[in-house]
Amino acid sequence: MPIPIGQEYMNAPAALGKIANYQSVEANTTACGAEEITFGKAVYAEDDVSQVMTTGKDFFGVVLARNYVKEITVGDKVGVYVKGDAVPVIRKGTIWVQVDEDVLSNQKAVVNTATGNFLPANTALETKTEVVGTFMSTAMADGLAMLQISLP
Repeated sequence: MPIPIGQEYMNAPAALGKIANYQSVEANTTACGAEEITFGKAVYAEDDVSQVMTTGKDFFGVVLARNYVKEITVGDKVGVYVKGDAVPVIRKGTIWVQVDEDVLSNQKAVVNTATGNFLPANTALETKTEVVGTFMSTAMADGLAMLQISLP
């Protein structure tokens, strides 16, 4: 039996790279390649090494955020994985991601290969992949949206 009022039991944090709900989540772990990977970015993986999505690569998943991030005393606190870190990549489930354009709930999602963020499938930009999932919330450009993916 499902929980009738889920927010009374848990409130999923609306933060970049965090799981948006706890229904059937699957993730794989790879190593971070030469370039840093920010939480919530789309990645490709080759030989168990992940890098931010680029043109001509196959979408592997979305990078999960760590619960612990080393304290930064100056500037913005941005979670990243650096070369050699173990990188958890969600392959099935719903995760908070950053969008580069306005998106609507139930709209198909694609990856912007120039940034590693996400776009609606009907975008005019040419730096995009094939459809990778569906947005489960509405968001304005540069905001956070829930993205649902289900990869084999």
